[in-house]
Amino acid sequence: MTGELNTQRFKMGAFFKEFGDLQVPLYQRGYDWQTDQVEEMMNDLSEVIEEKQDSHFFGLIVLNSDTEDKKKYVIDGQQRITTSFIFLAVVRNMFLKLNKEHSNAIAEVRANDLQDNYFGSKGNYRFGQSKDLNDYFERNIMSKNAFDVTSPDNRSSEKNVFKTYETITKMISEKISKKLQPNDKVTALYDILTSFLEKFYVITLSTSSRSDAFVIFETLNDRGTELSASDLLKNHLLRISGSDIDYVKEYWDSMVESLNGGAKNVTKFVRSYWNSKNNFVTEKLLYKGIYSKVQSSSDAKNLIRSLNDLAPVYGAISDPKNTEYFSNEMLNKELITLADLGLKTYYPVILALEENGYSENDILTVVHKINSFVVRNFTIGGLVANKYEKTFSKIAIGINKRQYESVDEVNQAISEEMVPDEKFRVDFGQAQVKTEKASKHILADIFYADEIGKIDINNVKVINLNENISDPNLIGNKVLVTKREFADIKQAKNNKFSILSRSKFDYTRKMANYPDITEDEVQNIQVEHAYEAVSFWK
Repeated sequence: MTGELNTQRFKMGAFFKEFGDLQVPLYQRGYDWQTDQVEEMMNDLSEVIEEKQDSHFFGLIVLNSDTEDKKKYVIDGQQRITTSFIFLAVVRNMFLKLNKEHSNAIAEVRANDLQDNYFGSKGNYRFGQSKDLNDYFERNIMSKNAFDVTSPDNRSSEKNVFKTYETITKMISEKISKKLQPNDKVTALYDILTSFLEKFYVITLSTSSRSDAFVIFETLNDRGTELSASDLLKNHLLRISGSDIDYVKEYWDSMVESLNGGAKNVTKFVRSYWNSKNNFVTEKLLYKGIYSKVQSSSDAKNLIRSLNDLAPVYGAISDPKNTEYFSNEMLNKELITLADLGLKTYYPVILALEENGYSENDILTVVHKINSFVVRNFTIGGLVANKYEKTFSKIAIGINKRQYESVDEVNQAISEEMVPDEKFRVDFGQAQVKTEKASKHILADIFYADEIGKIDINNVKVINLNENISDPNLIGNKVLVTKREFADIKQAKNNKFSILSRSKFDYTRKMANYPDITEDEVQNIQVEHAYEAVSFWK
């Protein structure tokens, strides 16, 4: 450690008075406590009051003292501190309301004391949020003005503050509503306040070294969870970025916005990217892998710039139905098929192709090969997808290292791990497909190949012909219907085959002639189409 480290125990009231210059750093994630966490805090407070407990440990707070601007930056514990100020704001505003409704002088004094001792005044507030939340927080929490009861439209942090304020207000109101007289309500509210300020306590770790504060944060939060993996990575990049911290922060925020899925998506994306360039790591070991190789400011800048560039690509392959990136319509359809088939382990390959400047037609060629791989190995073959995670990582690394001269060589590498033709033909002849999404694509591509132009995958449903055979999920026992036809069948179950006989689709009308189809007949149909399947998923 390069700076002096101070450890102290504070009751919450003393903590707020001791540290009247608290500031959330700009790189911290927004306020994200959910209702269950807020309710847990308030239930703990209720237990303290009802069971007359002497104390309750509220958590650890890590602070970094900045010698230049004289502020204490909250490195860890931001969520608890923010929730505490929301709690104090609720109590203050309840005192103000009691005074307004009943001209209760004691309530007014309590509200003013809270404002003066814990919140401060405009221009000199005792707690500052990060930039995105600060204006909203000052206006609704730090200020003595009435809370804006209209839920914010966009920013998630503002919405979470709003929900927390509502939750605490409801829970405290239920406690004090049992008192009939205004003075009793004021007393009950004051008891709740003092129990929090005097019985809840925190342990603080404070250091003047920002580097030390970051290291403490990493040590305390290295849990191997999705959320902490994302936070730890961000923390590490910012810690080593030095004078480029604003640059790294800006690119990080841009990356997260492109992913549109929060910390969970960040972790999965970074892992896909990392596994396209480096030795394969599990999600649990991702942070350690990055920590060991990304050690300088230039390393941090290069990594975050590459991540930001590829984040939209990850969005397109992980959520192709809702994210537009590629202009090639066939490529987008193939990506949707892969999403419906449930494969995610191939992502590093596409990230590597995009980063190395391959065209969309080239990427389409590889994606079709991956689709064939998925159908042969997983959808029909029944193999475990995770087994091939390292395979796709190895191929992606080969792309990044320029080991392949063309997409044909990339596809050849994929083919080496594919189920061979003869085994796939046999597998197809007896394949059961349990999910509707996968069934739609298998049926459309093989059984309905002559009328594929009629089929909108998003607007068809799958019907089993005979539910009484031992394996009703055999793919030859299934047909496609429009959503309207499906609704008609559900409404008039006894007329299923009458409705199928009038279907929009030729193949469905043909199969309507076999209401008592046997399992042997179903498998014969599959065997007949197996050669087409081998040819299509080549």
